[in-house]
Amino acid sequence: LVLFSIMHEKEIGEKHGRKALRWVLRQTAQSVDNVLRRVDMFGRWNSGKFLLILPVAEKSLLNDIFRRIERALRKADFGVVPDVCIELRWSCWQAGESAESLIARTQAKHVMLSLSPGDAENVVPMIKSL
Repeated sequence: LVLFSIMHEKEIGEKHGRKALRWVLRQTAQSVDNVLRRVDMFGRWNSGKFLLILPVAEKSLLNDIFRRIERALRKADFGVVPDVCIELRWSCWQAGESAESLIARTQAKHVMLSLSPGDAENVVPMIKSL
């Protein structure tokens, strides 16, 4: 399970307007959707948040998917919003775990990826263990 969010969504809407915010959300969704496998499930989770389910994903595949997401988001055209920051958190489902528990555990995780202006390229840490 991967949860990622557009940070400071409210401020983006206030500073650049709702139309610009909708553009950022749409560009984020399209950028990520374009780099996923057919078996992956992706959608909006909440305001400014997205949920990604990656079935049958081993750690080398997760690293590859995270790198593809990173590259796609760095290339995205966010229009008049130059300072989009996206945070990503992930967890692997554990046998017997409920969806609610998995989501809560994922939300409590440290940020795995932060894309913001000035960040160095290739900030995705390698996933060492599941």
